[in-house]
Amino acid sequence: MRIAYITAGDPKDVRVWSGLGHFIWKSLAARGVEVELIGPLPLPRHVHALNHLRRYFYQRVQGKFYWNEGDLTNVRAHSRAAGRKLKSLPPVDAVVSANIFPSAFLPGELPLVSYSDSTLRTLFKTYPAHANMAGRNYRHADKIELSAQRRAAALVYASEWAADSARKDYSTDPAKIHVVPFGANLETTPSRASVEKMIATRDPRELRLLFIGMDWQRKGGPVALAVTRELNRMNIPAGLTVIGCNPLLDEADQKFVNVLGFIEKTVAGQAKIQAELSRSHFLIVPSVAECFGIVYCEASALGVPSIARNVGGVASAVRNGRNGQRFELEDTPAQIAAWIAEAFKDFQTYQRLALSSLTEYETHLNWNVAGEKLERIIRTVIAKK
Repeated sequence: MRIAYITAGDPKDVRVWSGLGHFIWKSLAARGVEVELIGPLPLPRHVHALNHLRRYFYQRVQGKFYWNEGDLTNVRAHSRAAGRKLKSLPPVDAVVSANIFPSAFLPGELPLVSYSDSTLRTLFKTYPAHANMAGRNYRHADKIELSAQRRAAALVYASEWAADSARKDYSTDPAKIHVVPFGANLETTPSRASVEKMIATRDPRELRLLFIGMDWQRKGGPVALAVTRELNRMNIPAGLTVIGCNPLLDEADQKFVNVLGFIEKTVAGQAKIQAELSRSHFLIVPSVAECFGIVYCEASALGVPSIARNVGGVASAVRNGRNGQRFELEDTPAQIAAWIAEAFKDFQTYQRLALSSLTEYETHLNWNVAGEKLERIIRTVIAKK
């Protein structure tokens, strides 16, 4: 099987789209699929100029958030560029697109499979930034989404939440819709024996929580901090390590919070993040908006249960009692802290949950599993051509 793989950004750059474009490509190549890369897709100069003018108008004049990636002009330009590159390639059996934007208006009749973490309606409903978005973006959203869903032979989503939106919000044929959770975006992962040893050697006396996220507010940093405060108030020694951002902390909080800031995803950076994960008892990222949450997969790979909130597509990444616990938005830090304290007080119970998290990664949240499912879907649409 030979496919063309479309990404708006550079699929070789793990920093683009949280590394998803890179790992989707690698998951197929690892299965022996011949992959022709179409990306990055440059925008014409006049489109860049229009983006600049629109951003100035909407943000400076109207006080609105302008999202150029979701602008019809940009999406059409990317689809045209992808179509031109596709024509220059040797024949392929199908096209795979990392999310809908580079391929929503792709010319030609080759079978198209798109792999996304949301629909545009779920994205707009979920993320706070979109509440004040430019009217132009709202007007274009359904045109882009409907074109993408009509063009695709198969629509693959990372969560049931996104797939449900495709069925209900856009009346898409359920036979075209598939759910394949993303995997952990880690170049290397330790063996099961190594993770089991990590779990066994975690300190049962002092609770270590880890927050990873560049957006302190959206990722639920204030709640993670309040939970840590509450645990200490309950006389459970607890520390919180923060990776990805530099929140302002009160002097009292600084006693139990260790801020490491942004860590680049280089080989050395990934090793540092994995080292922090390996000695943590829980990942705590109680986001107020999240399409999926790759970080929960990465925590599971290291046998670290996740504390999350039941928003967006998180239910497909964190399954209660298997690799952590989801809480509702209205649940208080005291309620979250009480659950953590109960899970941690009997250390053997905690270790069983940590081992279950590792099993969840091995069976459900890795790119080998995702690549196998995605390959099967691609072969099916080719056979139907």
